[in-house]
Amino acid sequence: MKRFLFLLLLTGMTTGWVSAQTDSSHATDSAAAQQDTMLAEGGEAGGISGADVDTTDEKQGIAWLPILIGFAAGALVAGIIAGVASGKKKAAPPVQAATEAEVPAAITAGSRTQQDQKLKSQLNALMKEKESLQQQLESHRSFDNEYYGEAFRKLVAPMHEAMEKGSHREIEEMLMKIMSHYSSLTRYKIAKKQPYDEANIQYLISRKNPAEGLATEINRDTPVDKIPKHIKPLLDLLKEQASGGLDESIIAGYRIRNI
Repeated sequence: MKRFLFLLLLTGMTTGWVSAQTDSSHATDSAAAQQDTMLAEGGEAGGISGADVDTTDEKQGIAWLPILIGFAAGALVAGIIAGVASGKKKAAPPVQAATEAEVPAAITAGSRTQQDQKLKSQLNALMKEKESLQQQLESHRSFDNEYYGEAFRKLVAPMHEAMEKGSHREIEEMLMKIMSHYSSLTRYKIAKKQPYDEANIQYLISRKNPAEGLATEINRDTPVDKIPKHIKPLLDLLKEQASGGLDESIIAGYRIRNI
């Protein structure tokens, strides 16, 4: 581009110079013709006046004008071409800017992919937790349905029958059984379960006698000094009603039977 501009300027200057030389030659030839005419009319060389010489010099001085015009024309063309080239260069950066904009877009896409993977991982964890909670809920529901069904059959219904018959012995026995099983269930539900509470629950659900070793047995052979103070009033009430004991229940860690 620089070479092209230089050639344009050189062309303009050359054109102006050629025009100037041509005009100078024409001026010289004109001056010579005028001199020859004056010689012919005057008969001698001294016939040339000072005014004529000055006119020739002025014409030779004006011959530089085409050079200046050519130079100006070359500069004008060079300026126009340079402006067009500059406009093209300025139009190019948006392409680079667009290219640079692709980099943040790629980074954003990568971040979104990582975020999506993280969210999917969290969703999978939540789904597993949900399944676990649903299983626990179903287990609790199953336990409640089974437990309360057996409690109605073994505790509530017999208590109602004892009250209908008016049997003091049966009423006292059922009241003590209900108290023992309700206490065990309450401790079980609030995570304060005792070893003998599990035995009461298992008996009520599976219809099995509580496992041996989970409770201390109190019977007719137990010495009075071995009977706890909070158990002795219950034992006295059962003896008053001629009860044989509570074979299917554990009260406060003690099993009362064969009294």
